[in-house]
Amino acid sequence: MKEMDQNLLSKCIREQNDGILINIEVKSNAKTQGIEGMDEWRGSLIIRVKARAEKGKANYELISLLSSVLSISPSNINIEKGNKSRQKIVKVMGLSKDELEKKLMSIIQ
Repeated sequence: MKEMDQNLLSKCIREQNDGILINIEVKSNAKTQGIEGMDEWRGSLIIRVKARAEKGKANYELISLLSSVLSISPSNINIEKGNKSRQKIVKVMGLSKDELEKKLMSIIQ
């Protein structure tokens, strides 16, 4: 996994009144799952999941992975845009932007 600085991570995260939005690119049907790094050009976090992108399986696994990594309930994570796309906007509730960035940075580095 490539080392990433906080400025790059900040490009894919933005605050909203009721939560934090994260730009995510999902790589489904991967051999391993986890946070791969950043796509600097798209300004998105790259996450691999083992599930195939069919019948919402990859989306479910993405939410489960984020829930585990961020130590929050899956009910606090919602796919706002891109249910049928690799490019997604995911809303995380129950964490501040700083808390979210710290948790992601500790996993990525």
